[in-house]
Amino acid sequence: MATEENCYIESDNIEKAESVLKTLGYKPVRNDGGLRMPHDIDLMRTCAAFETHGIRLTKHICNNMDLETYFMDLIGG
Repeated sequence: MATEENCYIESDNIEKAESVLKTLGYKPVRNDGGLRMPHDIDLMRTCAAFETHGIRLTKHICNNMDLETYFMDLIGG
């Protein structure tokens, strides 16, 4: 696991998102209006948990890759 913060997210409810991330075993740190973590997150698992709790993910950047680029790489586009 990397020690540098390489994952950043924002949501429509940062307090609730922080709580959900902690229940998923992550250690988010508030920064720049969002949450930073010293590791990549399982985006599908995180989005499913956010959906269950009514949280909308508004920004996701891991390893300097934004959400659109992540999904395009994921589907091979």
